[in-house]
Amino acid sequence: MKTLRNCLALVALLAGVGSCQLEPTLYNSLDATTYPSNDQEFQTVIGNAYRGLILYYDREIYLPLNASTDEFTAPTRSGGAWFDNGRWQYFANHSWNSTAADLNETWDWLYSGIATCNNTLAILKASTAQVTGKESALAELRGLRAFFYFLLCDNFGNVPLKTEDSPTGNIQQSSRTEVFNFIEAELKAIVPQLKPTAHPQTYSKFTKEVAQTLLAKLYLNAQVYTGTARWQDCIAQCDAVIASNKYRLNASYFASFAFNNRSNGSFVENIFVIPYDKADYRLDAATGMAPNLFTMHPGLRDKYGLSSTPWNGFCAIADFYNSFDNADARKQGWIAGPQFDAAGNPIRFRNQPLVINADFTSITQATDNDGARMVKFSMQPGNTFQLQDNHFPIFRFADVLMMKGEAAFRLGDVGTALTELNKVRARSGTPNFTPATLTLDALLAERGHEFYFENWRRNDLIRFDRFGNGVWRFKLTRDKKRDLYPIPDRQLSINPYLKQNPGY
Repeated sequence: MKTLRNCLALVALLAGVGSCQLEPTLYNSLDATTYPSNDQEFQTVIGNAYRGLILYYDREIYLPLNASTDEFTAPTRSGGAWFDNGRWQYFANHSWNSTAADLNETWDWLYSGIATCNNTLAILKASTAQVTGKESALAELRGLRAFFYFLLCDNFGNVPLKTEDSPTGNIQQSSRTEVFNFIEAELKAIVPQLKPTAHPQTYSKFTKEVAQTLLAKLYLNAQVYTGTARWQDCIAQCDAVIASNKYRLNASYFASFAFNNRSNGSFVENIFVIPYDKADYRLDAATGMAPNLFTMHPGLRDKYGLSSTPWNGFCAIADFYNSFDNADARKQGWIAGPQFDAAGNPIRFRNQPLVINADFTSITQATDNDGARMVKFSMQPGNTFQLQDNHFPIFRFADVLMMKGEAAFRLGDVGTALTELNKVRARSGTPNFTPATLTLDALLAERGHEFYFENWRRNDLIRFDRFGNGVWRFKLTRDKKRDLYPIPDRQLSINPYLKQNPGY
């Protein structure tokens, strides 16, 4: 029998998986040479690594870091609401520094996810059991770890590379190029071992096509990360996903974000998702989808059947909202202007007709009604919980088509670019791109209109060299050092091998 340490570690992992039902009389001790013994048991053991995504992705990445883009912000409203010690203002104004608590929490969350993957890999690799499912389970863990490292590479650049074989304690930083190379090598190594997508059996799992999409995303930004463009490699990975015939565009843009976006069959566009469940914020904040709380105006509670008063926080920055063509169906994912109830009657808030002002100009002195509100993730009528069960898409097939189109355009292949980009654009109801209308600026705008509130805007703006370059009214000068976040002071004090990113 394997050591007691390994057995106890397995017990600890299993205890953290909510779906695992253990009989104490049967599993009061575990033999690591015989457990897990089949594919289902391997999936149970690795479930804790996926749970890390469910717990923290939308809080630690989705809100703080994307508030630095031209998409959305949380302005300080009447009575100082949402000032939050200035945290949203320093993101919007690009004035953050290495003391920012949000950045330290992001760093901690990412390395916590990596640690879970590493610990589980070490335990499973120590098992001598040769059973079906072991290799694909190990590959899933390596894929999830690569995804966490991708986010570290994208946000912080030079970071320590820790694997299941690393020594304990602090280690040296790796260069951003070395982190890029590690991610690339890991993903290429596991593609043959990963399960191919099989709807709905592999829904929300790290499949072969997820790895290929992440590789495409890595290559799309290779020039930012390493100084060397990899456009053709990006196209090759997109072609692999397309050739799998596993995915297609939904007829409706909003189907991918519906509260029933698994049961209604719309998952065929969503390549990798975080599956959320209905929950109350104070009881189980991390497991539910939360935009209805964070963004919605309190005067809209009854209109959408919300169980509690929403928090009236995040909203679209005016320039971004106004960049949508009125004919663009995707603009329907925002609420602006006079508001009416289900019967068509004007909604009143504080004895006044409720009018959402999309064209607000101040993040320090905003009114309660300022800023268009996001309803791209559809409201769940009759939900008795604060949070919803919309699933959050990390990768969509629309992005595969648009990545291929962008890479082709940058290589001068305008024909391929138009073909792929217009497949996505056609669904929006806006005119197709033509050789005369397709420019880099138009492409960046199109990505913004397609992927708003999906966590890719900062990534896109940096790749297009537009992060803070006059694209919104709160920041008018380009500061290249802001393309990377600073290494948090807390981490510098813990690990003496870390060096701060340039300019901070």
